[in-house]
Amino acid sequence: MLRPSLKNYFRRQGYRIRKRDPHKENSLEIEIAETVGLLRFSRDWTQAELAQEIGTTQSVIARLESGWHTPSLALLKRIAKAFDLGVRVQFYEVAQSTHLEEVFRFEEDDEANKFNLPPQS
Repeated sequence: MLRPSLKNYFRRQGYRIRKRDPHKENSLEIEIAETVGLLRFSRDWTQAELAQEIGTTQSVIARLESGWHTPSLALLKRIAKAFDLGVRVQFYEVAQSTHLEEVFRFEEDDEANKFNLPPQS
């Protein structure tokens, strides 16, 4: 049985996966918020558990996941380390970026499932 795309997995869980306009002012914060939320969900952690893991408070995680807080690089590194991941910063030409882009899409050919999601039921 094929692993579902991450988008379909979260739709079945009742989450709305929305397309983001990368030109909007807070799109980076929203992308980070969604990524942290999905990572946390993949481990079945509460905000408090993630906060404890990285040495901060639950309210910091809540603000981060709201999409209205710009996290420091140090905080992003601590979060990445908690999930055995790294952080990559990428600069790109805005004129050449995709107008509407889905943040998460994992197909069968993509690299190993980084989020350790359970197989499709």
